[in-house]
Amino acid sequence: FPRQPPNAHAHIMAVWQLAAGALSEQLDTFGFAVVDNALGKEFCEAVRKEIDGLHVGGKLITGKNILTNAAGESVVMERPNILERDLVLEETPTTDDLLEETPAISEFFWEKSQEFTRKIGESFPKLRLKCIDTIKMQKNTGDGGCFPMHFDTSTATSRREVTCVLYLNPEWEESHGGHLRAYPFPYERTDLAPLNDRLVIFSSHQLLHRVMPSSQTRYVLSMWLARIADSEPVGFPSRPITSSQLPIDDQQILAFLYRPMNRRVLAKLLYASDWAQSVREAFGDCPVVDGALEVHWVEVARLQASVNAPLWELLRACLPLALPPLPTPSGARETE
Repeated sequence: FPRQPPNAHAHIMAVWQLAAGALSEQLDTFGFAVVDNALGKEFCEAVRKEIDGLHVGGKLITGKNILTNAAGESVVMERPNILERDLVLEETPTTDDLLEETPAISEFFWEKSQEFTRKIGESFPKLRLKCIDTIKMQKNTGDGGCFPMHFDTSTATSRREVTCVLYLNPEWEESHGGHLRAYPFPYERTDLAPLNDRLVIFSSHQLLHRVMPSSQTRYVLSMWLARIADSEPVGFPSRPITSSQLPIDDQQILAFLYRPMNRRVLAKLLYASDWAQSVREAFGDCPVVDGALEVHWVEVARLQASVNAPLWELLRACLPLALPPLPTPSGARETE
């Protein structure tokens, strides 16, 4: 199929020459990291045009989620204003036709994805990454389109270790919304703006996150990186930093909070109201959502009953911890 000039090679090299140390530290402490000027404006523009081309050709489909209603039934719900398409699944292109219509993405997948994976793996070696498992393009048409809170996957069901989200929005302004809201438990939530050529990298199974409502069109290219077959999941982040907010032995309590299952349970408890609000914002008011939120609050009560009551009261009094200022590594800037 035809090639186009955008080439991410130089930017991949520049980004990880500058970002390796910061990536490793932030991923292992907070579970996410941000790299600006990641793959180049030319590449981002080409991908954005390819997404629009598939949209015009009717080849993007409405995004969906499965909600569980009060009767315990799984109900497929459409996400309003969210259009998307998987280009690669389980390391394999979904169709040759889609690749032919997306030459910039295809070139990245066939010629640059191994280098991309290798550079992230070198920045954080314990991940034992193999390859890009999935590539998804997405177009949020605005009018409040958003995502509910979720973890991307779990170690029990997937080899995906790392989520990489590349934003493609050159005209974005603060008032447009559409931020990625990350909940890096036990630290406070933080909103990451969907700036053009910004790459957000995070733990697929440990970072709770959502997408805030967007009033304008918002473009994204998402990639999931898989670990080597038969290797054990890493369970990052795993390196806490001390905090004066904790009234007792901070290392002991942080070690408890950083255990993967504890983090998932306690994050859902701490942010139970945010979770419910995100579902309502994503799907609106309807009986299915009402039932799903009933199930949510029952699950929250069950989880809270499973946690030692005095410990939970202590944690609730001092969490979330303040998130320290984080550097944003940047690749080589392009001349205008």
